[in-house]
Amino acid sequence: MQGAERREPEKAPRARLYVIPRPLRSGWWKRLLGWLRPGRRVAGQSPLPPTRPLRRIAAKALTLPSRRFFAPDQPRLNRVSGQLQVEWLARDVLPFARNPDEQRQEQLFCQQTLSDTCAVIVRLFALLPEIERLDVRVVQPWSPKTLILAGTVTRQDVLASRPLSSPGTRLQSMGIRYRLVNGHLAPLD
Repeated sequence: MQGAERREPEKAPRARLYVIPRPLRSGWWKRLLGWLRPGRRVAGQSPLPPTRPLRRIAAKALTLPSRRFFAPDQPRLNRVSGQLQVEWLARDVLPFARNPDEQRQEQLFCQQTLSDTCAVIVRLFALLPEIERLDVRVVQPWSPKTLILAGTVTRQDVLASRPLSSPGTRLQSMGIRYRLVNGHLAPLD
């Protein structure tokens, strides 16, 4: 056995212990790593769960000063619901999509306004879970006093209209009123 080399038994790799420096413990690096996660952003949507601003404000309003000589007791928030009134100017047709034919221009404006309104209503209910009713008013972009769409929408109406594919039909089933005259939106009375 003379010429045989003596082998050391293999050692398991040592676990490395990292110490995070004090300035990095504040959490900014966690936020940075959170932004670098793959699949963080989806087109047009926030990846974070929706915040509950109305619930937070109502809970803050319920924090009353404690009564003397008694254990701190606070009223507990059970449910928050609200109604929101929203009015906006409809978007005009994009310049490159404009058509010299005025009739076709009005049809494009009508299609765009109906689909925009449908999308805005769905997004508002998705972003504000406390809202149960939504009063919607849409006015013309070139005449801000002229009302072209109006109505009150409930959350149940939005959920019930989900299977419908046409924006106009969806809006009517939600409770939005509008008038179509020769393929374009006419002012409401």
